[in-house]
Amino acid sequence: SMRLLSSDFRIEPCCICGALTVNRHDVDEETTRMLPDFWFSVRRGAPTEAGLICDLCIKHDSAV
Repeated sequence: SMRLLSSDFRIEPCCICGALTVNRHDVDEETTRMLPDFWFSVRRGAPTEAGLICDLCIKHDSAV
């Protein structure tokens, strides 16, 4: 098993849909390869003034 330190990976709910989200800039390719199943539960996203927004909400918002 492996632990992600909260100081390295701040995980919080998406400010739109509430899905657990991590800043995509905090996750490198090595971490993605080491924890492939983890990314089914936690989405990547981007920080905004309101908080983190997951990539699915970003895509949905830009499509509207």
